Amino acid sequence: MNDKPNYIDLGSADLITPELRILVEKQLSEDLAYYGLDTQDFRFDWSESCQESHQTFCLGGTVESLSGIGVFDIYDYPMASGWMDFLDDPDKGFFLAYWEYVTVYALDGSIVLEKKEPGIPPHIWAKLSPDFQVLWKEFRLKNTPKLP
Repeated sequence: MNDKPNYIDLGSADLITPELRILVEKQLSEDLAYYGLDTQDFRFDWSESCQESHQTFCLGGTVESLSGIGVFDIYDYPMASGWMDFLDDPDKGFFLAYWEYVTVYALDGSIVLEKKEPGIPPHIWAKLSPDFQVLWKEFRLKNTPKLP
């Protein structure tokens, strides 16, 4: 992650429409609360984002799972970095972005927490209907990271 944020260059997130990027940032910000960051005043640096695996079309744009996402506070201190993934069902209008991997930082730059294992975390799993849980069960996180 960059020491200084770059809020201009969108990296591989350049295909995401502004409307969809707002939704993704909102959902990823909400997800950070489960990793000990309780503010919603985050700013996203997409400049180092890189396409990782699957993609979907939603809200008039394409979104892919992306690594290299930086998250800063309003004073440009790094708060988190990681790789986002999402669950979707275009036929039902369902889209939910979450952190596939995430590192959370203290103000001094030290690592507070890391989600190093891939998979749908329990707090995201709980938001899924039983029908979606059946569809996505093989992607459920096996071990829950220890939260602060």
